[in-house]
Amino acid sequence: MASKKQFVTGALVGGAAAGAAAFVLCKYLQKKTEKEGEKKPEKEGSQIDKLGLTYGSGKLTLSYGFQSEASTQAQHLDGNAENDDSVTSATSIMYTYTDEAPMLATHAFYPIIKAFCTNADIDVQLKDISVAGRVLAHFPDYLKDDQKVDDILAQLGELAQSGNANIIKLPNVSASLPQLKECIKELQSQGFAIPDFPEDPKDDKEKGIKARYAKVLGSAVNPVLREGNSDRRAAVPVKEYAFQYPHSMGKWIPESRTSIRCMKDGDFYSHERSVRVSTACEARIEHLSAADGSITVLRPKLTLQVGEVLDASYLDCALLCDYYEECIQEAQASNVLFSLHLKATMMKISDPILFGHCVKVFFKDLFAKYSDTFAALGVNANNGLG
Repeated sequence: MASKKQFVTGALVGGAAAGAAAFVLCKYLQKKTEKEGEKKPEKEGSQIDKLGLTYGSGKLTLSYGFQSEASTQAQHLDGNAENDDSVTSATSIMYTYTDEAPMLATHAFYPIIKAFCTNADIDVQLKDISVAGRVLAHFPDYLKDDQKVDDILAQLGELAQSGNANIIKLPNVSASLPQLKECIKELQSQGFAIPDFPEDPKDDKEKGIKARYAKVLGSAVNPVLREGNSDRRAAVPVKEYAFQYPHSMGKWIPESRTSIRCMKDGDFYSHERSVRVSTACEARIEHLSAADGSITVLRPKLTLQVGEVLDASYLDCALLCDYYEECIQEAQASNVLFSLHLKATMMKISDPILFGHCVKVFFKDLFAKYSDTFAALGVNANNGLG
């Protein structure tokens, strides 16, 4: 019997990443066809011999087949196969539609994935979790019937907990307030009658609107789909591998002027207080204004169980600004870059405020010179300058 060889070939326009992914899909189809060949043997000596991908004249064609000494069988599948009612789905993959560069990549690459997987009896569904899609999902009562969309993120969250999820999650925007406002403005210009974002709610209705929009701000997707911000535990095999093959941090250069600075007093750490609840009770969270002593109820009812730990803290903004000034002056004297690291997308309330204070300290001369102009324009340092 003549010797046989197995190979996979592919020609794809779209870059190395797309080509690599296409190659993976080719290998999957190759294995799938091999299994089918085991179930339904072809002529003696037949085997997978060729799996090819070509693109031309606006049409994507995938071909695979069996070759033996005397005969060749080939089946050609094209990008239009998804419209073929004879194709049945054995499983499903959820492919997320997001924003910016990943969204553009989706328009280029998703049709290719769809073409491959459809012909492998895999159902691929595009799921919109973009900022605009999530905004619309939270305001069905403001939309016409033909404008309403499902809460796809919530649905994917339930699917992720089911144990049967196949979700391809693309990078998504952790939307800042300026980005959210631009999104709202764009949606309104397209005929979606959603409300404006109320920065300073005047009544319960506006408070409810702000609370809905808050669900879209920051890192809203990862906690739902993969608990990416709340669960940082490493799997045991990962830990064992790290112990066995520790990562080398390289040699420290004594001449390096890099230094890390932290507040020594007045921060959340120095003011933290905790209490263990001895009896079940209800509590409320209040804010006491240092300016006039007024009290604002932030949360009217908080149910506590026996043994729970109630923790609270605050940060002194005056000391924070002094700390910023000290660090900026030290960096300037040492001729090094001043860098501030915050997690504003996750710490949605506190970190934008911390960032705003830094902006005002860094540009203190600018804010002092144009204070009246900035006030008239409604400049909010928490959103940065740019």
